[in-house]
Amino acid sequence: MPDLTRYLLEIYLPVPYTPPPRLIPVELEARYQHCIVAAGRDVSEREISASRQLTKTLKREKNRRRVIFFAATPYFAIMRQALCLRDHGIQTVLVCTAPIPAELRAVFSTAFDHICDNLKSFTLFGDIATEVNAEALHMQLWMFTYHYARYVIEKCPDKKVICEFYDVSSTVLSRDYLCEMIQNTNMHGPIVDLDLEMERFIFQRASGVVHRMSSDLAERLKRKYEGSADLLTFYPWPLKRFTKTRSDKELPNPNRLKLVYAGALHPSSADIRFSPIAEMHSLFEDLLKQGHCIDVLNDPYRFPLRDDPDFKDWFRLETQYPGFRMLQGVSPDLLPETLSHYDFGLNTLTDNAETIRNRYETVMHVPGTKLFAYLEGGLPVLTHREATFLANYVNQYEIGVAPELSRFHTLSDALSDTDMAALYRNVAAFNEENSMDEKVHDLLDFYKNARVTPTPHP
Repeated sequence: MPDLTRYLLEIYLPVPYTPPPRLIPVELEARYQHCIVAAGRDVSEREISASRQLTKTLKREKNRRRVIFFAATPYFAIMRQALCLRDHGIQTVLVCTAPIPAELRAVFSTAFDHICDNLKSFTLFGDIATEVNAEALHMQLWMFTYHYARYVIEKCPDKKVICEFYDVSSTVLSRDYLCEMIQNTNMHGPIVDLDLEMERFIFQRASGVVHRMSSDLAERLKRKYEGSADLLTFYPWPLKRFTKTRSDKELPNPNRLKLVYAGALHPSSADIRFSPIAEMHSLFEDLLKQGHCIDVLNDPYRFPLRDDPDFKDWFRLETQYPGFRMLQGVSPDLLPETLSHYDFGLNTLTDNAETIRNRYETVMHVPGTKLFAYLEGGLPVLTHREATFLANYVNQYEIGVAPELSRFHTLSDALSDTDMAALYRNVAAFNEENSMDEKVHDLLDFYKNARVTPTPHP
């Protein structure tokens, strides 16, 4: 083959991705130790001073019942938990590596007696946890931060470390797909392999695992890892003090629904094999063409820039359809009132069936968090049957509708037999019976009954 032809082929033909070899145990351990060294290398005097000041303050309050929450970026499930724990006389403390934005600080300050944010390094978690007594150390974990939990668990072998998963890495995508998804990240193979190894470690060594999966999937993972951690299925239940009940007498017009999507968007440039909502804009466009209105209330931590080419499809909808708006997200205490003015909360995925199949574990076993935010705002949920677990949940409690994706092309017809008034009544009844205010007793019992960190397997 001539050199020029070979050169052109290398440029214009995509090269298939080859996942890196899996790390062996000694390499995994080296990777973990590297993370600790890297995190502790650039800790500033300000951060050390802030963590020491918190430690001194908490030691002076040694007679208080206390739960310390640790997080990278703190999200709103633990904020809801903390609000209700305080109602039961428990002191709540938040320690996080990310800064809390000014517009969210008020609601977090209402939920936590003490906040120490912007620490940047998770190694300071261990310094605080070893020095301060607490009924539980509650870790909020995102994918690729699971090593935070191991660090605290090993630092505090005599304390109860509760690990709350948002997404469980092994159930999101296969190992090789996870590697390919973040292949542009330096050391992407070691990052994924360490995350999966830390997932195993948590199921084996944490005092307890709090999760949003089905009990069946959680038990299956525990058996897979030969784990000893106690398990608790715990959703971000609606808070009574935030909950809204639809009071207006005018029922929605099925031909012109006011729909809202609350949460983070994924770039439309994302690979559809990895993101179940990368092509959701096409589903939204179909609804807009039918005359329905859609507002996107973005994640308050993240709002895409209008000149970001990765989000051009979303902002194109705003330009092309008067019934579509991209809005800044609001603080969780303001969100229910904002949501209450819509007809349905959208909890949809892409309309690409192959993408949905790629996320089999997720759609079969996880309802997500949007569901409960919508319910808190008094809204029934509009999803689709292909989002299996969510659709079954919505149908079981009659708190929304879940037609097949194919019926979204004529949504008003799909909703023609829906008793809208009954949906709103059912949402109000669900909120009354399933509030965080009552469900927090399950969390309190979980803390009480959890053992200290189990000893490692031989």
